Formats: sequence, C-alpha cells, structure tokens
Amino acid sequence: MKHARNLGRVLSLLLVLTMLAGVVASMAVTGSAAEATQATAPEIVVKGEVDVWDKTTQTEPTQVADDGAILITSAAEFAWVLQNSVEGVSKNYRLTTNVDLQRYHFVYSATRIFEGELDGAGHAVIGLRFGGASEYANDGVLFKKFTGTLKDINFSNAYGISRNGKVSFAETFSGNVSDVHINYTD
Repeated sequence: MKHARNLGRVLSLLLVLTMLAGVVASMAVTGSAAEATQATAPEIVVKGEVDVWDKTTQTEPTQVADDGAILITSAAEFAWVLQNSVEGVSKNYRLTTNVDLQRYHFVYSATRIFEGELDGAGHAVIGLRFGGASEYANDGVLFKKFTGTLKDINFSNAYGISRNGKVSFAETFSGNVSDVHINYTD
C-alpha cells in the first residue's frame, strides 16, 4: 500500500513538473516508482483510425471480450466510462480504437472513482481535458480515486486545468501503472 501511495506521489510530481516547465513531454511509466522516468520526446504518434467524440453522446459499452474485459469501441463509450465510474463498481475496460475527446472539459467530481483495469491496448486518448471546478480544492484532478491498473495507453494532447498549478490523474492512486505515455499541451 505504501509503495502504491509513493507511486501515485511520484506520478503526480512528474505531471506537475511537466506542466510547470511548459515543455511538451512524454512520460513513460513502467513498473515501480524507482523506474519512473521523464524525458523530452516528440509528440505521440497515433496509428490507426480515430473515433471523434461529438461532446454530447455518452454510451455505455456493452461488448465483452472472451476474457471478460468490457470493450470500449468509441469515444462516446470512453466518455461514458469517465463520467460513470463510481466507488464499489470494479470493471475491466479495454480500448479497441483511438478516441478523440475534442478537449471536452471533464470537471472534477468527488464521486468519480475508478476501480478495476483500464487497458489502452496500445491506443491513444486524444484531447483529454480535466479539472477546473472552483468549489473543490483539488480542481486539477480527473478522478477522486483510481484503484486498479492503468496500462498500455497513450494520452495525447492532454490538458489539466488548475487554479493552483497542480494537476494529477487521480487525487488518490493505488494500483499498477505500466506502459503509459502522456503528451501535454497548453
């Protein structure tokens, strides 16, 4: 548990440093906190088709893989997962396509808690924009809590909004992170 807390802190610190430097960076996070690295790199190259979200439609994913993972086949389904993740509901999701969220503003919610696995299967989430709720102290956060696994996913053109300059994927993070790449924009 202590290792997971430290990993969350290291990830948050790396995210903040990247944003403050104003440098487009790629962060490769693999395994343990000791292996976390940050390096300036070219923009993430998105391969394959991209499903572009209309910023309105949210559709609950219904397709299930043989291994039980719920398949996210569109940007509307990914938006639904972001908006409908709640405590006590553990699900494993897998992206089957690249999704573009059009920099839609996902405002921090104290009830947005992810439990389970989010497997990008090598796909990209483009234009994820989050944070910025004035009534919360932790306004630069996407999830209140993330418990589980985040793996094999690329976040391209990501953008966190915060009054205090601190941005993080989750206020509390416990679990595993592997092969995650993040590219920020101003």
